[in-house]
Amino acid sequence: MIIDITERKRAEEALLRANAYNRSLIEVSLDPLVTIGPDGKITDVNAATEAVTGYMRDQLIGTDFSDYFTDPEKARAGYEQGFRDGKVFDYALDLRHRDGQVKSVLYNAAVYRDEVGQVIGVFAAARDVTEGKLAEEQLKRYSERLEDLVEERTRQLRDAERLAAIGETAVMIGHDLRDPLQVIVNTTYLARLKVDSLIQPEETDSTKQELFKDLITIEEQSDYMNKIVSDLQDYSRPLSPEMMDVALLPF
Repeated sequence: MIIDITERKRAEEALLRANAYNRSLIEVSLDPLVTIGPDGKITDVNAATEAVTGYMRDQLIGTDFSDYFTDPEKARAGYEQGFRDGKVFDYALDLRHRDGQVKSVLYNAAVYRDEVGQVIGVFAAARDVTEGKLAEEQLKRYSERLEDLVEERTRQLRDAERLAAIGETAVMIGHDLRDPLQVIVNTTYLARLKVDSLIQPEETDSTKQELFKDLITIEEQSDYMNKIVSDLQDYSRPLSPEMMDVALLPF
């Protein structure tokens, strides 16, 4: 009895060619590709996945997909979402290499089905975004630094404006105080001359001395007040240092 298996053999050969073609498509991808079964176990990977995890294909197949990430629970929730919704876009995970190095990846996944349309797994592709994430973090640090500089400069400008206002006030107060101070000094001086001419030394020497002491005290305090006004005006006046080269004498 002879059975013609030509069609079956052709179908098998076609299936082998299709599998080889699919395998070549998976391997040519530079991004890590992985297929995951309903139980969360890895069913297939490409060479890029071997490189990013540090494990060989036969070591990865049959292991739990979530075991290769810093947050296994989040990884498990990702492929479960894929089975539930049929697809996942830009799912962020941190993938850990067997040597401890961590890479930030974005996973995109979709379910695949058998001949009768039954979902049999999730096909997931990862895109390495480590460099972009590092650049984003660096940009964030630069932005925060720039904000600090702007805030510091704003504070300096506010301080400068405040000091300028203080300086203007000091000049005004100094001008207003100096005139009456000068009147006090002049009046005190004239009072000393009058005391000296009106009071006879032999009759009221002690009284004359007391008056002189009081007038001298007024003059001294007036001079002191005048110095305070001068110091205040000098403090409020902006400094303009002059720079010059100076030759140091040898020891």
